[in-house]
Amino acid sequence: MIALRDTWAAGGTAWGGWLLGADPLTAMTTAFAGFDYVGLDVQHGAPSAESVPGLVTAVLPWSAPLVRVSSNDAAEIGQVLDAGALGVIVPMVETAEEARAAVAACRYPPTGGRSFGPARARLLHGADYATRADELVLCLPMIETARGLANADEILGVPGVDGVYVGPADLSLGLGLRPLLDQDAAVFTDALTTITAAARRHGVAAGVHASAALAATRQEQGFTMITVGIDQTVLAEGLRAALDRSRSAGEA
Repeated sequence: MIALRDTWAAGGTAWGGWLLGADPLTAMTTAFAGFDYVGLDVQHGAPSAESVPGLVTAVLPWSAPLVRVSSNDAAEIGQVLDAGALGVIVPMVETAEEARAAVAACRYPPTGGRSFGPARARLLHGADYATRADELVLCLPMIETARGLANADEILGVPGVDGVYVGPADLSLGLGLRPLLDQDAAVFTDALTTITAAARRHGVAAGVHASAALAATRQEQGFTMITVGIDQTVLAEGLRAALDRSRSAGEA
């Protein structure tokens, strides 16, 4: 498993899968497919404080497990990091102050205020985890509101922020548009440009929720962390395609 920071330092793009479900076999299968990271969605999916440890363990041999927490809460962030997650995606960050709070929750003193107790993380990442945690763990605030967009430069300038993750549907809503992964509206494309430009200025990664069909476009727009496979979507599309092929063959 290549560290995401190494990928970005080499000028590469990290490709991700995403889990709304909480089944360890699905998590293992997703990671085994070769994604650089797998997002475990506590905010909008089935993963929970109880299931995250098992999902992290299922993903880790092949991919970097990242957890989208339900909110910018220090206790929840610490809990998923203690479970061995290699990063947190923090929703609805709108100000530099909120970004600083997220960073503090990810870092041990004196850099931050994370409480010490990484029993599982040390088993998964080594006895020296405590001394390497700050370099292992990624802090990725989400920009997905009009206020967050207006403060993008300040948010991404906070020391300890490793990147930004864009939620296109929520960002669309904040811009007065329908909640979609993509929009033709200039206000939407301009927003993405604003975010990727701020990421480049501050030398951090720019991540986005996308799809395989949008991957090339998002890469051209400057995103270096692109989620292209969501379990529910891929499963539905694959099963539908198998059914359609079977029906067509049977009718031939």
